[in-house]
Amino acid sequence: MVGGLVQAFLSSGRAGSKNNSDRTWGGAKISPLRPPIPSTGRGEISGEGSGSFLSARASETSEGEEKEEPAYNEQYLKREGESPSMISQARLAASTSARRTLANDAAVASGASSPWGWSGRLVARILPKTFSEYESAKPKWAIDPSSLEGGVIEPVTKAPAIQRQGSEGVCSDILSLAPADEDGCQYDLSGSHGESDLLVTLDVFLFRQYIPSFVNIQRSIHGPGGGSGSNSDNNSESGSVDESNTPPYGDEGQLLFIHMKREAEESALRTLRRLELSTEKKMQTVTHRVGRGKKQNRKRTENLSVKNVTASSSMVVKVNPDDEWNYGDKLQEVDLSGLTNAELWRKVAYQYELHPDERGRVGVSVLNPDVEEDSPDSHIHLDVVCCPPTILKVQIFENFEAQVFVGVPLVIETELIFACHALISWYVGGDLVLQDSTGYTPRPEDVGKSLSVLIVPTRPGHDGRGCEEAYRFKNVIEPLPWMPIVSPIRDGWTQHRLALERDDLRVLTYNVLADLYTSRDVDQHLMYAHCNLSHLMRWRRMPMLMWEILAYEADVICLQEVDAAIYDTLLRPVLEYKGYRGFYSNKASTQQEGCAMFWSTSCFELVHEWDMKTISIRDLFAEHEDHLLNGDFGPSDNGGEESKHLGKWNSMDEILDLLGKHDELRRIAREKTGQILQVATLTLKNPIDGAANANAASKPNKMILANTHLFYHPMADHIRAMQAYVVCKKIDEVRRQDGSDPYPLVFCGDLNSDPLSGAVQLLFTRTVLPHHDTWKHLHDYRWEMGDSSWMLEHGFIGNEGDTEEDPIYVEETFKEAHEDEESLADDSFAEPFHPPPIVLPASFPNLVSGCPDMPEFTNFAVDFVETLDYVLASETSEHERYGFRPKKAAPMPNADEISRYVAMPNEFMPSDHVSVVCDLEWTTANETSPGADESN
Repeated sequence: MVGGLVQAFLSSGRAGSKNNSDRTWGGAKISPLRPPIPSTGRGEISGEGSGSFLSARASETSEGEEKEEPAYNEQYLKREGESPSMISQARLAASTSARRTLANDAAVASGASSPWGWSGRLVARILPKTFSEYESAKPKWAIDPSSLEGGVIEPVTKAPAIQRQGSEGVCSDILSLAPADEDGCQYDLSGSHGESDLLVTLDVFLFRQYIPSFVNIQRSIHGPGGGSGSNSDNNSESGSVDESNTPPYGDEGQLLFIHMKREAEESALRTLRRLELSTEKKMQTVTHRVGRGKKQNRKRTENLSVKNVTASSSMVVKVNPDDEWNYGDKLQEVDLSGLTNAELWRKVAYQYELHPDERGRVGVSVLNPDVEEDSPDSHIHLDVVCCPPTILKVQIFENFEAQVFVGVPLVIETELIFACHALISWYVGGDLVLQDSTGYTPRPEDVGKSLSVLIVPTRPGHDGRGCEEAYRFKNVIEPLPWMPIVSPIRDGWTQHRLALERDDLRVLTYNVLADLYTSRDVDQHLMYAHCNLSHLMRWRRMPMLMWEILAYEADVICLQEVDAAIYDTLLRPVLEYKGYRGFYSNKASTQQEGCAMFWSTSCFELVHEWDMKTISIRDLFAEHEDHLLNGDFGPSDNGGEESKHLGKWNSMDEILDLLGKHDELRRIAREKTGQILQVATLTLKNPIDGAANANAASKPNKMILANTHLFYHPMADHIRAMQAYVVCKKIDEVRRQDGSDPYPLVFCGDLNSDPLSGAVQLLFTRTVLPHHDTWKHLHDYRWEMGDSSWMLEHGFIGNEGDTEEDPIYVEETFKEAHEDEESLADDSFAEPFHPPPIVLPASFPNLVSGCPDMPEFTNFAVDFVETLDYVLASETSEHERYGFRPKKAAPMPNADEISRYVAMPNEFMPSDHVSVVCDLEWTTANETSPGADESN
């Protein structure tokens, strides 16, 4: 098998045919590296294969310990800490070695004492210690880049970043091309701030091949294109191999790999000595296997225990860069005395890596284990590559394992070092369909085909050859599952918006059902027992949600129950690819779930970081209390003489008084709850891209977008009402922060409150009185009642869905709600304290629902059906110059259209909530208010 790989490696040196089935090198036909990948017939590509890409692999820590690691799989890199980037470097090492040993027909004549030829490649990188394990964190679905057309055969088109460089097209400072840390500060690789945070990795590729009869073939390591392999016809001559001269023991060659991590501050001489010991030890495993070099191996085994012996290896430089590493060549030895490990590689990088013409001149000589030490071929020269363009991170949703649906964009993000651009090419069924794009949207004609990507890191003066990585998606491309809420129910809302329609503000709010909760249910199967477990999996649900979110072409998007990881790998990358910007806010808890909001860059200008606020709702109670203790009443006034005249937020004092008397309520509101509020100040574009801009005068310069997800417990309506109040207070502060006219507001969220609840009544009617039904559990609700076992025992979860007998689902009329309020208004109220009235001041605008008709429900669970999700917008008034009026809302499904699948989520509805989509019309105070259009 290894012999076949040797031939396959040679294919990287020449351009091949489209199907990679008829490549040649020097007149000899070359077989492709690996066969096509069969499909399992279940939408998944088989990852099984036979054979090994590397004969052996060793990894060494800074202390010098080595360990054997799994070899590569022939079809996929089924890795446990393996490196996708090794494939291209290994191919170049083997290709260079094969051409070198086959080419030098003067080897025996010049005194070579072994028919075995060694050569290799040393790749050195200076890295921040943060990235010490970067290779092991990469996705496992790596494939051989040469299996893709143009993968490593032909130089790819130069990236725009290269074309924009100066006339010489050379990067003057490779080490400045470094990633940034979590705080946005670029890592310093220069050593000007010390070496303690840096390390040096050394990847050594050793190739051993039997030398048959041959004719000379010239080779060039780096090639004229500035990469790391030669394709030029001018650098090769036709040659042939005498296949009758076969190697002994049936072996044609072995490719070995050693990975070393050394401290940057370590002496360069010590590093070189460690390199020598490791390479000798690794090479001896092969010479023992074929029965050669036993005498000298015994001799060198003794030397391995002498750790402080001066290295017999050295770093050398060719006098002429076109020279081969031939026996007896004159080479200049590099003086390593006084240099640290990092200083050595910086010197090599700046002197021999900046320009393509200088590359390939540096080598490291190590002892040849196949011959006696006094033989002319006693040393092997390893080509040195220092700080090549490197991919540190490849990120895509589910690491290439998610289901791939037609119409759902796929976006890859990379993190690079020693490179400034990643050129990403997309292949469907092996054919190149898109080049130099971070994203690709599968088409209907792609169904049933495999999808692969080729990633080439580049910089000025280096085209990335030898640094490529390629990946194949686990699943073939599939049709998008039927989603009846989107189509046919909302067909009119998924068409491309016309210019006049873009004059309105389209708003989407959506509780996407966090994977955090569905994954938990996969084990317990309490909440979603009606749903097939395969339909709950995030790699199927989340792409469906992504398609729906994009289908509405909303101007602003507010999402709740967003997993932090899904925001980072799916929502943010895909929405940014489609022209949105936004931010994520995690709950003020250990749960990695929260809210996210996005806005269209065609409608809004760049938003500064200080205009994107994440506020912990529990901190808002403490904030006002602190101001009271300090005698500072400013926040109640929200600034400005007009707001003071309109009234203060006096109910805040009433709420704090209640918290002071009710210890358990105070503990919950101030310490336990983790809800957050997102607020963004958005600046409108003028004109808006793609819009008719017919009513530009009705639009303000800025607007406020707010998003939240209030506390969940069914017995905590009073807590949600207080949360709604402090949220409104904070939003009003932000609206008036510039001291000018208050900005109009769009407020979205899952309020976990039905339309008759205290929180929603406060937002619509501006008041919640002490006798309102919202206070009925004020004295008996305890935090411990939120435990899942308590909820299950008391029937809040895990019911069979009989809405007539279920203790939670109560169809309450408006009249019945007022009867409850009257019963609570009895003066004989026997509790130790009374609930306070909560009233919004006149400084806060009137809010109107974005839906002209209140939806029958937005949440449809097995044992609970209710309206919980809202789009609210501020109206104009004598105090509000700008505002909105509802124009139309996307149709909502009826109960029968959901209940046929029992409940949500299900096979065709990926969340337990229905998205709410509205078009809002911009208005000014002097405009008349015609009736809103009926819902489509």
